Amino acid sequence: MRRVLYIIILIVMLILPAERMDIGDLLPVEVVQICEEAGVVRICTDTGNAGIGRNVPEAYSDMKNHANGLIFLDTAEYLILSGSAESRINELTAYLRPSVAVCRSQENINLEEAGKYLSFHNSGVRLSDAVQVEKIPLLIIAEEGFAYA
Repeated sequence: MRRVLYIIILIVMLILPAERMDIGDLLPVEVVQICEEAGVVRICTDTGNAGIGRNVPEAYSDMKNHANGLIFLDTAEYLILSGSAESRINELTAYLRPSVAVCRSQENINLEEAGKYLSFHNSGVRLSDAVQVEKIPLLIIAEEGFAYA
């Protein structure tokens, strides 16, 4: 009986069309920035993709709909919070790994350059530990590039 069931499952898997994904369409993200101003949430990535909405799910959906490929947030290593985005930390856990390093910053920073800095200067705060906003370090633009304040 088991053998028959396995054969049926195998036949169904072979017959049903599977949605194919071209690996070249994947957009692996290293840095994610979440900004919130006046009730509008904006998500930006180091790949140049962005989305806006009233909350994180809406902004993420907008970013996915306008991206020039498949956004892949599982590769994100760094999260930068700007404006009043600290209040959105609980929403972000559905999209980012708990081990993502978190810092705060000014709104308009170069995410590619910030990613280079963060790869050598970890904030020491993970998304899973970022419940106390005052413990999240502030990333500032300095003369040489970036620094923590």
